[in-house]
Amino acid sequence: MIRIDRSVWEQMIGHCRLALPREACGALFGPKGDSGTPAVTFLSPIANRAKSPETEFAFDAKDWIYSLYEAERSNRQLLGIFHSHPMTSGTPSALDMAGASHNRLGYWIVSFARPEQPIVRVYRLEEAIGGSREFTPIPYSVI
Repeated sequence: MIRIDRSVWEQMIGHCRLALPREACGALFGPKGDSGTPAVTFLSPIANRAKSPETEFAFDAKDWIYSLYEAERSNRQLLGIFHSHPMTSGTPSALDMAGASHNRLGYWIVSFARPEQPIVRVYRLEEAIGGSREFTPIPYSVI
């Protein structure tokens, strides 16, 4: 279970909505040393520099480095990354699987398949039997 502050959850959806019809992306942070259920309390939008931003995302390197620097300076830890699916469900795509690389993070997807009712899903990348990888849904609550 992971928790996300309501204002951060709303910022994430708003950031993704503003980018339509392109995918939006960013990073999610929480306080360092939080020994209980992780809580996302800060969002860092990151520019999408993918060659085909309508169907994929790629973090802008400068934005990404700056967000990590600011997190360290503010005593925050990286808890997840997010991106949107402007036209499809919140299920990870083959491109998502190919680009995912960190199994401790929450992998948040904001789906606008129904634009009036965006759906947010969270996954964790897990190693499966035989060395393959798969996304496992993880529950979250908005606090």
